[in-house]
Amino acid sequence: MKSRLLRYTIVWSVVFAAGYFAISPVLFPRSIEAIINAPIEVVRAPIEGRISSPSIRTGQYLRHGMKIADIANERVDEKFLLEMNNNIATATADIRSLDSQSHRLEEQLQQLRELVDASNRNAIERLTSQLGQKQLDIQSQAVERDLLVEEAHRAERLADQQIKSGAEAIRALREAEIASYQVDMAREEAEELKLRIRALQQKLITDFDPSMSTLRMRENEVAERLAQKRSEREALMLSIAQYEQSAHAEKLRTERLRQVDLTAPVEGRVWQVAMTDSEFVQEGDTLIEVANCAAEVVTATVTGRVFNAISLGQDVTFVAESDRVHHQGVIVEMSGPASRVDSVRYAIRPSSNEKKEFRIAVRLHEESRDPEACGIGRTGKIVFDSRFGSQIELLTAGIKNWIDGIWMNTAQARVLDLPSSDDRSLQDPMVPARLTTVSN
Repeated sequence: MKSRLLRYTIVWSVVFAAGYFAISPVLFPRSIEAIINAPIEVVRAPIEGRISSPSIRTGQYLRHGMKIADIANERVDEKFLLEMNNNIATATADIRSLDSQSHRLEEQLQQLRELVDASNRNAIERLTSQLGQKQLDIQSQAVERDLLVEEAHRAERLADQQIKSGAEAIRALREAEIASYQVDMAREEAEELKLRIRALQQKLITDFDPSMSTLRMRENEVAERLAQKRSEREALMLSIAQYEQSAHAEKLRTERLRQVDLTAPVEGRVWQVAMTDSEFVQEGDTLIEVANCAAEVVTATVTGRVFNAISLGQDVTFVAESDRVHHQGVIVEMSGPASRVDSVRYAIRPSSNEKKEFRIAVRLHEESRDPEACGIGRTGKIVFDSRFGSQIELLTAGIKNWIDGIWMNTAQARVLDLPSSDDRSLQDPMVPARLTTVSN
């Protein structure tokens, strides 16, 4: 009886175990393999020159910004910088020449303006003198006119009294009218002189006489030349500013080309060293490769069935092979067989037999990552949530408990060997000679 139960137990255990391992990939999807990985940051030579580096070795941990080497180039071409400096010197000399010419033109313009002002004052004085003389003439002509008018009136009265002839009276009247007309003409000339004086005082006219007109023309000509020189100076100043800006930029560029300090672009470990001390490198040459431990991810390959059931942003669990510790993460990258070029170059590349598989990348949560530890290369599995949820877990736990119960309750017949009949003093009379336990 006991051997039959034992055989049944073993057979059913093997059946359940085989079935479990057969359907577990369906019930509990997981990756084919998974490995802790990190993107590679390549440090290239920014300039050509001779490199000087401390003892950088593969696997060394680098802090971000840590100096790893410097490049010195003694053959920097400074031709453009020299050209800019020569242009600045030439333009500065031209500005000094223009300043000298402008100074002379300003003196000439000042002299011409003084001559014009003096000529204007002389003209005002002459016209003022003529106005005074004209006013005196007006006064004398007005007195003479009054006398002639009085004489004409007297002649007219005498003609009425027939003391004088009417012709004499008419002639006296005409002389009085002519004298009155001359007084009016003189007053108009005086008003014209006043207007010309006022215009000269306010510089409203510049061609009062030929000399003043010539001075005004000369003044305008000198003023135009002076304005032209000032415009040329402003253009040169703008050119100098541009030359200085270009020279400053070229100086910075040549300084960068002459000496460059190389620093670690990220925090991580040196993955590969492709430089030697005192080596002459060209611009763009690879110097070292650094595994970015701060951006550590887990790369894994999965089957097509699993690939079609997962999505970006999905929460997953990474189980490390070394310590079986569960680390939570999220899927950040997915690529299928059609992907020929990876968007990110990782430290550990997939092997040839994995290129036909589907690949994913999982970023672990902050509490699960230690940049200084940088466990690149450690393997494990990516476990995905079961589509059947908690029912499968309950069923699995029930089957496990059932199997454990079978093993615990299987007939375990044991024969209790009693002392021999030769030693009856040690035998308990209440215990039978042979005891067999049978399961319920």
